Amino acid sequence: MSGHGGHPLFLVGCNKIKGFGSFMTEHETTKAEPPRLALKAKDAARELGISERHLWRLLQRQEGPPTVRIGHRLVFRREALAEWLRQKEAA
Repeated sequence: MSGHGGHPLFLVGCNKIKGFGSFMTEHETTKAEPPRLALKAKDAARELGISERHLWRLLQRQEGPPTVRIGHRLVFRREALAEWLRQKEAA
């Protein structure tokens, strides 16, 4: 073996990286998923830079961004979040 003493995190002589159960090539890239059209409250709050709790408070006071109900879930359209922010900016 090489000067690494056969340590499992080193694979000598190949282009692979190994560690903690993952195994990928150096040049492997992950395909980015397209952005979701509708976000859960947690994700919408993160996009807005506010806490999820604050988002729910805004909705209770009817001051929050528009929502869409899908089944039992309340979601936020990305476009509606952006438009709501633009309106808040102009006010």
